[in-house]
This record gives sequence, C-alpha cells and structure tokens, in this order.
Amino acid sequence: MLVTLGDYKTALGLDLTSNTEDTKITQYALEVEKKVQNYIGREIELVTEITELYDGNGGHYLMPRQWPVFEEDTAILLEIYDGTTAGVESWDTWVLGTDYDRLFYRDGYIYIDGATFPDGVNNIRLTYDAGYEYTPDDIQNVCKKLMKITYMKIDHNLLGVSSKSDSVGSSSANTYELDEMKILKEIESYRDLRL
Repeated sequence: MLVTLGDYKTALGLDLTSNTEDTKITQYALEVEKKVQNYIGREIELVTEITELYDGNGGHYLMPRQWPVFEEDTAILLEIYDGTTAGVESWDTWVLGTDYDRLFYRDGYIYIDGATFPDGVNNIRLTYDAGYEYTPDDIQNVCKKLMKITYMKIDHNLLGVSSKSDSVGSSSANTYELDEMKILKEIESYRDLRL
C-alpha cells in the first residue's frame, strides 16, 4: 500500500486501537491507490528487476519506462542483441570498463559514457529497479484526500449528495462530490506524460 492502514485511519479520524473497519479501509485503499497509479501512469512503489526492450538510437541516452531508476543497491544491467541462431536469441552483456565507461540515471534518462546505444529495433535489453522505496509525502496526502471522499460517499450514504439540510430547514453546502481530478493534479509532476 502507498499509505499505511494506520495513516488512513488517522486521516479519517478513526480509532487506531479498533480493527472493525480495517478490511473495509483496506478495500477502499485498493480503489484509491489504483486511481492514483492510473493518473500517474506508472508504478510508484519500488519494483525490482524490471526487464524491458528498447530501440537503440545511436545516442548516449535512453528514457526508461519506469522511474525513478533505483540505483542504491543494484546496477543497471545492459544487454545488446547479438543475433539469432537456430531460433534462439543471443544477448551480449556489456561490461563496465570494457564495453563502456559509465552507465547512470539522471533526470529521467539512462546515460552511457564511452559508447553509444547501437541503432536497432528492440536491440537493447535493460534490467533495473525503479520506483520509490518510500511513497513521497505529496502522493500520500492525495491518497488520504481521495480516501476521505470515498469513505464519506460510501459509508455515509453521501453518493451524489451535494448538500445536507438540518431540522430547521437551513441547508449547508458540504459537497462530497469533490472534483477528484483537482486533487490528482496536486501530483501532476509525477505523471508520466509519455502515455
């Protein structure tokens, strides 16, 4: 989960010592976090050993499909297509210091020094880890806001209700049909615009 169950419960003002609503909140979290992931257009949590094919461009950089590339514990494995023999593809693993001088991730790109990514179609195979080890605070905050909307709409029968009247007949404009897109736009900077 992008947000802990305890943090969701705190955001909703629920008793942390009670587990009566845990299953329900966990179910709502799946819906809320799916909306956030769909909006961003990529994985948020750390995913290990992603293997993807890329077209070589003869240049010094490639744009990975998942980001940020997580480099702390693992290197980026670079393989170059080396042909097909008897229906079996052959891949040459490029070695640091032999085939290239440096391979690193910065500003959304994987760069190579001392070589270029050879031209070709699906001739580069990268294996790397990507995502966030810890969910950024602003993404967590958006998840909590969407959770409040979901919880109020479903648990308090406010689906489609835009205001409530009190017993005296006055009406308050507590709108629960908040614009989810407005909330999602708070994390626009994380969005994968290559979709």
